[in-house]
Amino acid sequence: MDNWLQKAMKNLFKLSNEKNNFKKALSEWKLQSCEIDNTLKEDCGLCNYRGLKYLYYIKNEINQNTMIVGSQCIKKFMVQDLYFYTKNNQKVDVDYLNDNKKQLLKDQIMKILYNKPFFSSTREFDNTLKDIVAKAENGDLLSIKQIAMFQHMGLSNSEKEELKIILDQSVFKIKKYSRKMQEQFDELSNKGKVQFLLDVLPEKRLEKYKLKG
Repeated sequence: MDNWLQKAMKNLFKLSNEKNNFKKALSEWKLQSCEIDNTLKEDCGLCNYRGLKYLYYIKNEINQNTMIVGSQCIKKFMVQDLYFYTKNNQKVDVDYLNDNKKQLLKDQIMKILYNKPFFSSTREFDNTLKDIVAKAENGDLLSIKQIAMFQHMGLSNSEKEELKIILDQSVFKIKKYSRKMQEQFDELSNKGKVQFLLDVLPEKRLEKYKLKG
């Protein structure tokens, strides 16, 4: 028995009614909710892994005990052909985790964007920004110029970092590198308006573009 499974069994039995049959003990628990924690302060209640980004809150429906579990720990259960289920009895498999992570990242960035005012003093930006946010929310491809428009929302440095993470994980799709996208990048660079893109575009995308001047 590997070290991970030993830890998981010990910690699960500790808070479960069932103390001998691991699969039966696991069935007492249901996934309640999940969230992203960029502070990385939480640890996995099962395997003790430190610094979780994705927090999955599980609850024992018999004794009401609760625990935070990490996504990688949940995946390791799958190798053992063991699965958590949601409170609605949906199987928590790889597809569920992947879709869930995408939705969590999307919700995070949309919260940032929708919390920003659409410059009532510069009305010309209103409809453009709303259209871009709508495209992002629908998963449409965004051009370099459209990504650059996010700077008019006055994002803080921490929000820029969060936006960069989102773009890097392709939750919002950026149009592929092309001559047209290079021209848009060069145009913004020549106007001295490229710094925001340097702050938020993933390094793998920036490597494609060459700054002028």
